[in-house]
Amino acid sequence: MPKRHPPLRHLLCGPEESASYAASTSSLVPQKRQRVGTQMACNECRRKKARCDGERPCCRACQQRSVPCIYADKPAVGPPIVDESCEIVQVLRSASESEAFGILRLLRTNDDLSAVAHIVKSMLGLRQSPAENASETAVGLQEAPYPSLEFELMTKNPVSYPALHPLFASSLEECNLLGPVQLHRPDSRDARFAFESVPSRLLLLIFLSIKFSSQVVGASPEAAIETTDSDPARTSDDPALNPFLSSYGPDEIVLSRSSYCDERLRDLDIAFWTNVPVTNEFAARVISLYLETDHPLLGTFDPDLFIGDLVARQTRHCSRLLANATLYWGSQMYAAIDRDAYPQAQLFCVEAERLWRLEGPSDTLLNIASAQLLSLATLGQGKDHHMLEYLGATFHMGLRMSLFGVEPAVGIKMVNELPRDMRSATSYAAWGTFNWIVLMSLFYQQPGVQYPNHPPELPIPGVREPVSTPHKEHSAKGPGLGDPALATAPYMGETFPALCMFWRILHGVTRDYYQNAPKQPAPASGHVSLVFAEHKYRELLAWAETLPKSLALSEDSAHHVVVFHVWFHAAILDIFRPFVRGPEDRLATFAARESCPRVAFKASVEQLKSLVVIYRSRHKESAYSILWHTGMIYLANAVLHEPKDPAWRFYFLHCVHGYGSLRRSYRVAEAVGRALLTMTLRSGDMSSDEARSIFGRLKKRGLAYVSDEIRATFMVDLDLAMTDPDDSSVEKLAQGFEDWTLFREFTHLDG
Repeated sequence: MPKRHPPLRHLLCGPEESASYAASTSSLVPQKRQRVGTQMACNECRRKKARCDGERPCCRACQQRSVPCIYADKPAVGPPIVDESCEIVQVLRSASESEAFGILRLLRTNDDLSAVAHIVKSMLGLRQSPAENASETAVGLQEAPYPSLEFELMTKNPVSYPALHPLFASSLEECNLLGPVQLHRPDSRDARFAFESVPSRLLLLIFLSIKFSSQVVGASPEAAIETTDSDPARTSDDPALNPFLSSYGPDEIVLSRSSYCDERLRDLDIAFWTNVPVTNEFAARVISLYLETDHPLLGTFDPDLFIGDLVARQTRHCSRLLANATLYWGSQMYAAIDRDAYPQAQLFCVEAERLWRLEGPSDTLLNIASAQLLSLATLGQGKDHHMLEYLGATFHMGLRMSLFGVEPAVGIKMVNELPRDMRSATSYAAWGTFNWIVLMSLFYQQPGVQYPNHPPELPIPGVREPVSTPHKEHSAKGPGLGDPALATAPYMGETFPALCMFWRILHGVTRDYYQNAPKQPAPASGHVSLVFAEHKYRELLAWAETLPKSLALSEDSAHHVVVFHVWFHAAILDIFRPFVRGPEDRLATFAARESCPRVAFKASVEQLKSLVVIYRSRHKESAYSILWHTGMIYLANAVLHEPKDPAWRFYFLHCVHGYGSLRRSYRVAEAVGRALLTMTLRSGDMSSDEARSIFGRLKKRGLAYVSDEIRATFMVDLDLAMTDPDDSSVEKLAQGFEDWTLFREFTHLDG
């Protein structure tokens, strides 16, 4: 059985849990004075998480503090809601009017009272009794109405910055979040099976985001965790978790599907569309998996029209090329569930590339959608030389077809002349391609990526109301106009329409940060002003508060909603990254005392920590959709470049093992994980033996892939990319892994 590592408990759990754990591991640590046991602590000691002797009518601690000693009628079960409510009320009575309104906004927009109490205490510094703290708070609030920028963001922009809840990490450790997740399907030929869900209590624990900084002040980076191989026999001490862990092991989740996303797929005759010998059932499962998982984020084509023609064997909204490209990408995803799917993916690759050579040169909506899917599929396989070819084809085809990149007057004229029965298909093709190009230019910074000068003027699919934005280039006169005929499929939710508006806002960022950048590599701060960065930040925040309720984070959020929020905060990190290391110029439109790019950057990092843990622990899609991996790269960069964060190793290894889960489907996942490990070796934050051990487990998760070279030219060291793009790519850093391990060994840097 793997060795337990006490440092993880002491690093990530709270004072009470840490003390109990230390007592249970007395053989590992020096004996300390035992806690005074009591079944019932007074309210004041519970609030301060202090030792209480339980004496009535007044405990010794309250006597020394000269404060009232009050006991609840019976021991609390669960969170001390009464205490938290009293604390919040006391702060409301002592705070200024503006700050009190901020706390009320938090209460109105967050269902979890304990999360709000934690924010209030950590932000306002509730160190002494409310009476003692009132004068300090009042004096501070005369200078600024908000004690921190993060608090201001949480109160004014709760959709973008929901309140974070502290979570003891022992439950997450037991659930094997520091190991890869493996999906599999039951050994049965029956196509009807159901996803085995995690018990609701576990989901509740995992849903709560992590904020360790307030509990680990003063902890050293050496108090770090070390990963161990998964042990299926290992179970949690919590009885509510045992059924899940003991049945499937901590690294396995049974993925099953009771039905297709569209029941018309049951009538699919796949032999009409491809020469690859697969069953109708396999093809229907693969297509359904793609449509439910990645299509709400990509919107490459109108899914309703596509399925209709696919099943009816019509070629207006489906083609052999598009069908094979979809199956190529979908089979990679399905390989995480069924190992037999990966060889099929390679066959679909060969067939799609053959059809591209025959049909690709012609400008059609089906071909531009096919090129987008092929660029995505080759990216996942580590074939960036092909990926750039397909990405360039989508850009030039879109320009020639006037789908984007044309003057607004020309675009509006094209919209007016477009036949109504082609409007939906054309809108999906235009916005899906535009979104993908902007995403690639922002998050991947691929060399040679070209940018459209103007977004599409076509209606956004699923938008039924005019859209107003505070920037003149996003006028509601054009693409915001809705059309009931463009309603999205039920499994799409409202994510894709929101992403169209999201990428339209960020189009200005990619244009000014990268397209208009000088030819020589240099930080964007040299040619982009902080005023522009703050303007785009404000634009994103204002727009996010207008989003429909389905796109606000909740326990029931769809997987693509979480990915949307991951992209949202990753984009904010890119906006402020060039200004984080320079002079701390103040953001002009915020009221908090310390309002600067570094603090705004850190606030989004905290949200990203929560989102990455939530997505990987709550959503099975994290093991077969690579679209969310931007969050892992950005989070790993953030914690590696912030050595003062004592929990950095937890988050970093969480990201590395996230790539381990994706390794079964995507060859590029191994290269990214290896590149991240190289970054830790280069910075001296990990020994060569540990890095080799982690990489060995990462590589073992994959299938027996062909051994051709992985090409991955997109950026992984995001700080270095601002000055030296060549040396910051996945490909370059992955190739340097062995060199850095040898260097550290021969120079005795590992101690």
